[in-house]
Amino acid sequence: MNISFAENDILVPAEGGRYAVDVLTNVLTRDLAFEVSNSKVVKNVELSNNSLEFEILPATSRDTKTYTITVYAIDGWGERVETVLTVIQKSK
Repeated sequence: MNISFAENDILVPAEGGRYAVDVLTNVLTRDLAFEVSNSKVVKNVELSNNSLEFEILPATSRDTKTYTITVYAIDGWGERVETVLTVIQKSK
């Protein structure tokens, strides 16, 4: 079982927006789950057709912010296999 992203990090402008990143995996989409580090900023996350789609709200801080989205699955031995996407949002 393997899970990875086509890219490990993305840079987002202060305005935010909607993004999609390819998920490279041999796991069925229905067996994948995700977690976000800040659900107040990272919204409308969806996994479908080997793509992770999400929205980043506009920046409210003068500091650059970093968020993560983890996509994971539990293998037959109960072990968690995961990959992490880092989203870096520029300050406003």
